[in-house]
Amino acid sequence: MKELYGFKLSDAALLCEILKDRKGESLTAVFTRFSEKTGKSAGTARNLYYAVQKRAKSDEEFRARFFSGGAPEVMRTEPFKKEEEDMLIEKVAEGKKAGKSVRSVIMELAGGNGKTALRYQNKFRGIMKKDPERVLAACEKAGVKDITARGQDVSGMVSEVQFARVKREINGLISRIAAKKQRENKFLRARVAALEAEVSALRAEMLYKSRNTAAGYFRVQRARRGGSQGE
Repeated sequence: MKELYGFKLSDAALLCEILKDRKGESLTAVFTRFSEKTGKSAGTARNLYYAVQKRAKSDEEFRARFFSGGAPEVMRTEPFKKEEEDMLIEKVAEGKKAGKSVRSVIMELAGGNGKTALRYQNKFRGIMKKDPERVLAACEKAGVKDITARGQDVSGMVSEVQFARVKREINGLISRIAAKKQRENKFLRARVAALEAEVSALRAEMLYKSRNTAAGYFRVQRARRGGSQGE
């Protein structure tokens, strides 16, 4: 088995090691540690956690390999209601207006509970991704203009780990584009040089033929004039 429901086994093994070594840490702290080590989001860590828990529950060999026969505890979550989503968006917008970060607002809403804060945080990010206009409306109502994804400031909405990952991806994309442009420029320069050489050769050939044609023409004319004079 090389993968676990689409996740790499190496990532699953790392998460299991962190879970076994958590020493009273909340799952939020576990997911944060996983993110710091891998550069992947806490949401990915959470989804991987569910995948690991599911496999450990039904696969004895998996439990023996990763948990010494045991299994990680289940983190239960409740689906969000629309009223709860509206409350979350409004509170975040009001908090931003007061100069607070999104994370600090969420932590206040969660009452300092790490599991609840992670739940709020993931839901808010999901709304920002799927329905930014909904967040924009709440922000405009609260008089906030720096929280939307319309090319404005979104600081505090993502973790430093996620920001670093996005930054690496952008830098990698820029590097790939630059490399492609360099290859294209190199090809074009070589092509231009070849065309210039071809044009020079054609010019030389045309000039040679032109001179030879002109010389032949004047020889014929001189020959004709000479014949007429002799007659």
